Amino acid sequence: MTWTVDYATGETPTSFTTIASSPASLTTAYGTFASTPVTVNLPAALNNNSGKVWVRVVTYTSSTGSGNRPSTAIDDFKISW
Repeated sequence: MTWTVDYATGETPTSFTTIASSPASLTTAYGTFASTPVTVNLPAALNNNSGKVWVRVVTYTSSTGSGNRPSTAIDDFKISW
């Protein structure tokens, strides 16, 4: 599975924008255990935004098969400004 981090603004966003991450490719695979620190910097366009900012971690493709889907978890989430 390949993942992206996206953001949007407003009360009920209808579209999201992908944010560059480090590492650039965020993937998980069935049967593989790994711990990968990921860094994402929100764009300067969001500075001093008085409205809601939405951040999501998403995959755009579905997994297939039975009993062989990768598991993914988010741990130690940190926001700083």
